[in-house]
Amino acid sequence: MNSENLSSNSKISQSSDHEELYARLVFTEGEKVTARKDILKHCTLIGSASKCNIQLVSSTVSFAHCAITLESDRLELRDLRSENGTFLNGS
Repeated sequence: MNSENLSSNSKISQSSDHEELYARLVFTEGEKVTARKDILKHCTLIGSASKCNIQLVSSTVSFAHCAITLESDRLELRDLRSENGTFLNGS
């Protein structure tokens, strides 16, 4: 699996730019966009482990922190029993 090392706040936005693109994570620091990561799989694992599709390097991110899945044409964000919780769009 390809991983990307990122550490920032993130926001999920649905996108219709491409047929295969399910969503895009937008990483920000304050008002500045620091990175974008496209969600191209039906299940995307996010965490600090190298096996994650999106690897976040931070002491506040669990080994397998959360997953984004496509279920019945809608995206679901699931916390995977992370120690610090999972927040969507800052809350």
